[in-house]
Amino acid sequence: MKKKRNREKLDGVGQLLVDGNQKLKNSVKAGDKAGISAAEIMQETATQQSQKLNGELSELRSKQNHVESQKRKLLAKSLEKDVSPDTLLLV
Repeated sequence: MKKKRNREKLDGVGQLLVDGNQKLKNSVKAGDKAGISAAEIMQETATQQSQKLNGELSELRSKQNHVESQKRKLLAKSLEKDVSPDTLLLV
């Protein structure tokens, strides 16, 4: 769930960056200093949010990998207990 929300937020951040770039381009053409400042703020915000969300996604992937590793270990242990010499059939 959190992974999906973060990906959706990243899409929004990407759009903010696109909008900020377009605003910067238009503001530079028009010589609009306030617009240039606003565009820079949009770009900085998008960059910061992107870094934050990517960090959170990385952390979630790491936790997910750890859980999967633990599951494999538990399954292997369980299989070791279930397989004893008495239960093996020779063909």
